[in-house]
Amino acid sequence: MANWILIGMGLSLLKLGDVLMDILWEDSAVLLDNKDLLIGDLHIGLEEKMRKSGYRLIRMHRKLLAKALNLIDRTDARRLIILGDLKDSIGNPTDNELYQIDEFISELPVPLVVVLGNHDGGLRNFLEQKGVQVYSSSGFLDSGYFLFHGNARPGDRASEAEMLIACHWHPVVRIKDKTIYVERAWIKAPTIYGPPLLMMPAFNDILGGATPDEINEPYLDIEKAEVYTYDGTFLGLWEQIKNKFK
Repeated sequence: MANWILIGMGLSLLKLGDVLMDILWEDSAVLLDNKDLLIGDLHIGLEEKMRKSGYRLIRMHRKLLAKALNLIDRTDARRLIILGDLKDSIGNPTDNELYQIDEFISELPVPLVVVLGNHDGGLRNFLEQKGVQVYSSSGFLDSGYFLFHGNARPGDRASEAEMLIACHWHPVVRIKDKTIYVERAWIKAPTIYGPPLLMMPAFNDILGGATPDEINEPYLDIEKAEVYTYDGTFLGLWEQIKNKFK
């Protein structure tokens, strides 16, 4: 099991074996001890779909790029790793998505690694031609952590990791006050593989998501999951709080 440690204004996860990672709570990001910066679920091109429903949104990729560049500068990251759903469309990318992704990639000051998500169909060749290292959605082992997207089970080496890290679910909690509002969440759940799984919030903050009771993965014990708000506040184990937060 892991121990949560307060460090300055943020929280970090100090794991047995002296493996340290920083959770950048309100940035929806994780910095591994090897200086790999993790984000996921950018859904570049989402505004195209929303425009068809009557919404008028500016292109989101510039905002997402500015946020990523700020994080890279603040953390002195050596690589940026996107844990899936770089783009929004399910099938092959649109011309607009390719334009935005190309602009996003071209301005990154560090190498990019992409784990393909369920929204990333048709992207592998495009990304590899841009010099991006690409992994399937089942992920890869990185300095003691197993990184994958979440739409598929983690790969064969998951049990060798200190922790599994994924996105995909865009975890949220519904908080009941005088009204009900939805807040993005971080979830740490036991798995059948041995190491726990850390579910990250979506990097794109206009996305909806799933509450813990809507996450039905057979390899997770969601009842025993630790639930944290977007700013890192510990709410409790899901089995203890699920009647209050849904």
